[in-house]
Amino acid sequence: MPIRNKSFNITSSQDTRPTFKRKTVPVRVVDVILDATHPEYEKYGRSNAIGAIKYSIADRAIDVSDPSTLPVAFPISSNIRFLPLKNEIVLLTDGPTVEASNNLSTDSHKYYTTVVSVWNHPNHNASIDAGSSAKVDFGSDFEENTEIKPLQPFPGDTLIEGRLGQSIRLSGTSGYGNIFSDNSNNGDPFTVISNGQNGNEDDHIVEDVNKDASSIFLTSNHTIPLTPSNNKADANKGDTLVQADVYKGSQILMNSNRLFFNAREESIILSAKKTIAFTSENTSIDGINSIGLDATKIYLGKQALKNEREPIIKGDALEGLLKDLLVLIRNLGVQLQVATSLTGGPVVNLNTEGPTIIKEAQRLLTLINPGGPSSIKSKKVFTE
Repeated sequence: MPIRNKSFNITSSQDTRPTFKRKTVPVRVVDVILDATHPEYEKYGRSNAIGAIKYSIADRAIDVSDPSTLPVAFPISSNIRFLPLKNEIVLLTDGPTVEASNNLSTDSHKYYTTVVSVWNHPNHNASIDAGSSAKVDFGSDFEENTEIKPLQPFPGDTLIEGRLGQSIRLSGTSGYGNIFSDNSNNGDPFTVISNGQNGNEDDHIVEDVNKDASSIFLTSNHTIPLTPSNNKADANKGDTLVQADVYKGSQILMNSNRLFFNAREESIILSAKKTIAFTSENTSIDGINSIGLDATKIYLGKQALKNEREPIIKGDALEGLLKDLLVLIRNLGVQLQVATSLTGGPVVNLNTEGPTIIKEAQRLLTLINPGGPSSIKSKKVFTE
């Protein structure tokens, strides 16, 4: 009786029953089931059918006009999917069915493992039958793009390349075309995620942080030649900011035509030991309830930053001073309107001016009152 491995539900080497055939066979993709509109979606288990291919043996002349008569193979990986195109060559292998996994039978499915790199190119590796003059059919919606170039590999690289110019590079070893590594940092890791190539004319290309549509560079001991879109730094009073194309060390650079960060439920928190710098043609900060700024010194304008000129006025203190001054002026007006000469007679000019001074002083007192029609104090901006 065979000994069962309980952890993996398979039999041990003592099991004498037949095992799956392990021969790898190259086949040509004739059709790919991608969604519920495919005529064989129901036949092959609905969602289980997604990614399945109909195929013909690559070295045999087979009528492929009706894909429903052809055998089927399923993707072997459940985590990483590389969906083939029509007319690409993939490798098949045998693997267990759901029933075989549950019942320890030898029932098997065909699974495809990878696309054979007949052109050694990320855009496509499709080829038609020998002797055919027909145009290669890639399937619906996909079009060949001759502008897409494979990445120039560096020694020991791990490269993931999409068909349309997307890529992930795990690298760090100096090599031909590697502008990021030299004798000072050879072996120090860096990662590049790039989307959209730069139109380089070379057969193999290296990511360009300034020209690729969108990219992220993660470094450990490298300088990335990023050209900033704006160099204005007049508001920086701290250490001189080292530009990206000069700084060498551990950093993350993101570059695209637009960056949008959105925290759906919580917060975006930026924290830096030294400086957080913003620079743009127009910088705006909007708060629904409040905006808070606090520091030992707060500067508005580069001249204030240089010599601390023109401190802003405190509203409450100014209001108190103006009130006192206007009360004194109003009282002066009261005295003027009853002023008499040395002979005891009225001083007409002063008596006439007194009511005018009283009226104007009272009007100004009303204006500086909190909540008045033209209060001098802001209801939104406060300082210490």
